[in-house]
Amino acid sequence: MTAGSDFSPSEQWAEIGYQLLTAGVAYTSAFITAVILMEISRRAKDDDEPDLIVLLSTKARKATRFIRSSVAHILFLFLNILMCAFFVVRTNEKSFPTWMKTIEAVAALIFGIQLTANFAASYTKVNFMYRNFTTITNIIGVSSAVYSVSNDFFLGLQFVRAINALHHFEKAKLPFNISRSTRELWNLAFTVIAFVFVFAGAIFIFESLGDPPGIIYDSTEWTVYNAFYFMIVTFSTVGYGDFFATTLIGRALMILCIALGIVAFGVKTTQLFEAYRTDNAGYGRFHNPEQSQFVVLVGEVSEEILKLMSNQLLHPDRFVGNMKLAVLVSTPEKLTELRSFIASIVDGTQGGSITSEMEKNIQLFVGNPLEEEDLSRLQVEKAAGVYILGPEAHVNVESRDLRQLFTAVAIRRYLKVKRADVGGRSVPIKVTVTQKRFYERYQHPLLTEATADVDVICYNKLIASLLASSCFAPGFLTFLMNLVTNIGDADIEMNPEVKMILITVGR
Repeated sequence: MTAGSDFSPSEQWAEIGYQLLTAGVAYTSAFITAVILMEISRRAKDDDEPDLIVLLSTKARKATRFIRSSVAHILFLFLNILMCAFFVVRTNEKSFPTWMKTIEAVAALIFGIQLTANFAASYTKVNFMYRNFTTITNIIGVSSAVYSVSNDFFLGLQFVRAINALHHFEKAKLPFNISRSTRELWNLAFTVIAFVFVFAGAIFIFESLGDPPGIIYDSTEWTVYNAFYFMIVTFSTVGYGDFFATTLIGRALMILCIALGIVAFGVKTTQLFEAYRTDNAGYGRFHNPEQSQFVVLVGEVSEEILKLMSNQLLHPDRFVGNMKLAVLVSTPEKLTELRSFIASIVDGTQGGSITSEMEKNIQLFVGNPLEEEDLSRLQVEKAAGVYILGPEAHVNVESRDLRQLFTAVAIRRYLKVKRADVGGRSVPIKVTVTQKRFYERYQHPLLTEATADVDVICYNKLIASLLASSCFAPGFLTFLMNLVTNIGDADIEMNPEVKMILITVGR
């Protein structure tokens, strides 16, 4: 029996409509569930109660870590490509063999489990539903597969699987090392293939079915539909030539339209590329649509510090929630250096612990922390904390430490101006210096007033604590930080066992 080939055009349209309706119901149900869960989480935070939703998301994230691994991305890539191949065979042969239905049913079950696991592990479930386009295409693919298998219908919407295949291809870590330029070339080729496949599949289905029942469309006469089609084809400079203006007024309007369109599109395209260039060059604004907590790093951020702090603040095992890092460096060369360093770690060409998931939460910028405009771009007034970093100095110690303190004063002045915008919330500031005694002599009112939350840490102690957090349990970090912040040098000298711990961790 040929599956669905004996259906009338109206029945085939109804089958496609039912598949879209099934996907719509599934998506709406999941979205409403996400809104309810996020509202429960918000109320728990407002009442200063434990946020069970975030805690459960953290447990789910740890339990489903394999789904986000490179091996899983490769497996999902293979399954999505297989579903695209089945779509081609089904639509070409107009049949749906039993063995193909069985494999597609198993694949739909796997994709359904993947969706559920990712939804449970997401900290911002509403954003997961409407900002992640692959979530929508995954729901469409699963709903279409379930409906097609249960109704023995050969036409389906599995061509959208090409988008998910592209997503997993970009996320997968290949078992062999290739240069970044080669990887980008592969990504470009796969993007073109996925784009062509999706639109080819959609056009094939709807051209095969013809116009929906009740819609009378003449492709040879001027109608409102054809007018829109004509304008888009003209503006895109494709110009098929199947429609063109023949009246005097119509041609005069087309001259005006083309002239204005060329100018408008030229200006807007330039602005678009300029915005991308600015963001890519590090002069854009901090992007945080999920309203996640974030920490700002300013000053001379070294590769070692960035790796250690990323591992401490962004690693899912050490923080409950979705933390981000906003890093402000002084020169474009330093920005390029840090980007290359992060890419080399994620690609595996250098040893490190920054994963691709953590890389997405690191944003690099170029600017001067003494400038209010640059602090505003990073939304410092909304940060969970600010680290003013600098290298351990061996010469010109006082001038380097003084620069660190000037930066702290500038940030405190900026925060006082913005205090009304954030309800007077105090943003903690951590300043690294080479000699803490110099800070004790430099008593600036903005750093010592009661509302200031400024903490000065010696550079070597910061390195020691970060190394400890990377090597030991997070509880050890709390223990060590209590040591280095609540006791002085005299106390350390009087407690040889404490001094030995600090020396060992420093090494």
